[in-house]
Amino acid sequence: MSTIERAIEKLSKSGADDGLSNLLESTELVSNVDDEPKGHDVVDHSFGGSGDRNSGVPSKQVCLSGWLKAYGMLPSNHSRNRIMEEYRMIKRPLLKYVDGDGADKIHNSNLIMVASALPGEGKTFTALNLAISIAMEQGRTAILVDADFSRISLEKIVGKDRKGFGDYLAGEVASVDEVLLDTDVHDLKIVASGTPHAYATELLAGSKMSSFIVDINNKFPDNIIIFDTPPVLISSEAGTLSKEVGQVVFVVEAEQSSKDKLSEALSVFDPSQTVGLVLNKCHIKYKSGYYGSFES
Repeated sequence: MSTIERAIEKLSKSGADDGLSNLLESTELVSNVDDEPKGHDVVDHSFGGSGDRNSGVPSKQVCLSGWLKAYGMLPSNHSRNRIMEEYRMIKRPLLKYVDGDGADKIHNSNLIMVASALPGEGKTFTALNLAISIAMEQGRTAILVDADFSRISLEKIVGKDRKGFGDYLAGEVASVDEVLLDTDVHDLKIVASGTPHAYATELLAGSKMSSFIVDINNKFPDNIIIFDTPPVLISSEAGTLSKEVGQVVFVVEAEQSSKDKLSEALSVFDPSQTVGLVLNKCHIKYKSGYYGSFES
């Protein structure tokens, strides 16, 4: 039985209320957070900055502070935070393979794609939180790439009309420096999706994809690249990108994703590929305990 088949079997036998303890294993990852903020009236989605307002040139600095505060990702120095703790658990098996400490040696283990079967399952939320959590590691540079060319998932965060990943792959920018965006999170960079392209799948399969990886590796030897990809069942792009990455984080929406759709989506990946499942939007009541008192 393949890794993917074992993960599906375990997921199908586990209810949403089983939570982290039953699903979190070396290749099965769990989160239980919502895709969009609720109850935060002050959430500002124009985090991309405006640059020179007179010139119309967008800033190269992306401010994530408002987003982080809205989701409680900036706790005090002495507090522990549920979301942060969950993403610490999610990243640890991934970093184990990056460091070569896993059961198998994985080629391109520092290239991680975050995918889902269908839209709305929490893929972008997971990718961003995972990138932030990895950037908090000492000696790591996390680079979050918006590879969802159709939906442009990170546009609300980085702002509109930015050159990005698609422009690089199409040869429309001279170097990776032109598409790398700094953030106010230490050691976190973002690459926007860029100009939409009708031949995105072909661009991902082209030679510029390899050049992109080489250029990033040369610039940041300690890098981990997280690709936020289109949903697997509505686009061929995710399947193409999966051939380039070493690890896959697959987001499953609790009580919504059917086993048939999950199996169909996971069949896109090579059976030998390292695939971790994140159970998202799983509502668990926490009374009092290690992380304080709260209820989701």
